[in-house]
Amino acid sequence: SSGIDCIICKDTNRAYVIEMNPRPTPPVHLSPLFGENLPAALVSIARGTPQVYVSEPPEHEKVIMYPGELFRDPNSDYFGKYYQDIPSDDPELEKELAAYAEKRLLEKKEKLG
Repeated sequence: SSGIDCIICKDTNRAYVIEMNPRPTPPVHLSPLFGENLPAALVSIARGTPQVYVSEPPEHEKVIMYPGELFRDPNSDYFGKYYQDIPSDDPELEKELAAYAEKRLLEKKEKLG
């Protein structure tokens, strides 16, 4: 997993890689949902004992990013249908994200009148 930065040439519409950083990107924690546990593999490499960690097949075919989907459509049909990326293993983070989402949704509602 890595972060790749590109630029698009205005004249040719071609993409050029300008930088690649070998570090976990934000959604790497979702990899176990799709068959391989990349965070566990990265830790094993750092410890000098590289291993491949295969996880169970995914229960859901799609992932809802939280709180992004909530901002996109608070009444989304995806809720309850697909896996929701809520950090339930970190109650403090989950609480802060919920408060942030509530605040942002209220601001959006007030703005729309």
